[in-house]
Amino acid sequence: MRFVKFIGVLVGVVSSISAHCQIEIDQSKWKEDLKFLKEQISKTVPNVELDYIDKNFASLEANFSALNPEQKIIGMQKVLADFKDEGIRVLPIQQIFNNTILPIKTYWFEDGFYVLDAIGKYSSLINQQIISINGLTIDELFGKIVSNISADNENYKRNVFPFYIQSSVWLKGTGIITDDIHEVRLTLENGQNVSVAFEEFEVYSKLKRDLVGSNESEPKGNYWKSYDANSKKLTVQFQAIVDNDKGDNFSKFINDLKKDLTSKNVDKLIIDNRFGGGGNGFKLKAFTDLIIQDENINQQGKLFVLTSRATRGTVMELTSILELNSKAIFIGEGTGEGPNLVGDIKIIELPNSKIRVSLTHKFWPTSWPEDARAVLNPDLEVSYNFSDHIDQVDPWIEVVKTYVTDNRAAEMPKELLQQLSGKYKVKDYTLLVEKKDEKLVLSMNRKIKSFFEIHTELYFRVEGVLSTDIDQVELIYSSDENENIIVDSLNWKGITLKVD
Repeated sequence: MRFVKFIGVLVGVVSSISAHCQIEIDQSKWKEDLKFLKEQISKTVPNVELDYIDKNFASLEANFSALNPEQKIIGMQKVLADFKDEGIRVLPIQQIFNNTILPIKTYWFEDGFYVLDAIGKYSSLINQQIISINGLTIDELFGKIVSNISADNENYKRNVFPFYIQSSVWLKGTGIITDDIHEVRLTLENGQNVSVAFEEFEVYSKLKRDLVGSNESEPKGNYWKSYDANSKKLTVQFQAIVDNDKGDNFSKFINDLKKDLTSKNVDKLIIDNRFGGGGNGFKLKAFTDLIIQDENINQQGKLFVLTSRATRGTVMELTSILELNSKAIFIGEGTGEGPNLVGDIKIIELPNSKIRVSLTHKFWPTSWPEDARAVLNPDLEVSYNFSDHIDQVDPWIEVVKTYVTDNRAAEMPKELLQQLSGKYKVKDYTLLVEKKDEKLVLSMNRKIKSFFEIHTELYFRVEGVLSTDIDQVELIYSSDENENIIVDSLNWKGITLKVD
């Protein structure tokens, strides 16, 4: 459960930023900082053993004295990136770094790396494709920097890569440019070479990408909704699960949404989680209960969830809860995190260098502990191309428009309807199978301080297997010599869980 967005964590404390990193402490002080960092990771990050921490730091400590300040920063960051958690990292923008950044906003589309905004003197770069930077192709640059980016999966690394590849500290620390370089050479698709000089972060932060579906041009807050009477489509977007600075708080927003679902003729509800980030996961239950219990909208073909490489944090928790508790169709890109994530960020400051580091300190499961997925993949994938951006065509919404419902499940056999209802045990959870209107429904309530719960319909596909609304989740059963139905196991995305 993240309580901050990417840029919020990114910035730290910044006042003025100049060209060079100026951390002037001796090697013994750096050694103290590394020791302090290891101790804090051991105390803070859940389920990390000291031996693993020591092993991760060993190579860095052996060569640390030979590194310049930028290389030391990136060396620490690479060690932190090995934890495969977006929240465990050196804050990439902070005053002590004297960091600068290229004053352009870029995005890595399916068909290329493009400039979407730039400060005035580089405005001719807008809508141009960058082929290489200082002679290295985008793929080559990604290969050089990918191991230094903290993330749960490669999707999120691709999401934040455009920022890191424009940061002077990251470029210098990875050896892509030398310390005396104040600009880089961009090679465009047309063969033109353009030199771009680094600027202060504040200059960069004012630029926009205006991706389809985002609200950068007309900010609407952490959450907003819109109803189209012609298409009978109600769209809800969540960027963070925290009260807006202005307007309705989250609770009132959900109450108003409930009224919309009751009073308006809603044929499709679209939950847009593409730009998700932080917030408070305990605020979600009122919304998820509303969706689970609304039999009119919680139907295949009427409920859609949009995801992208940027879906993470508390909005990722919402996405995972909806996967396990609704008939939603998931459309888009693989998410930036998996269903079982470590969140709640704590910021520490190294005592001598004053470098600020974020650590995550709370495990928030939305699935079984054995579920090691680092990504939630959609039911229907989307390719987002530069032409979509130019034409303002939203490929996610286009898929919603053309989706055709598949209701070809076989009728539930009567013996299953009669015999399967009851309570079952999986690990220390109770599964409940209930008969409702000639259907079977599987449910599991969440525990205290947990977001893991299940509400799904069971479907007869083949003898011995009941599928669910959840992709790759099946209830396996058999019959004994007296033809009594016995539930054997729960097949959970390739994991077999014994059912008692």
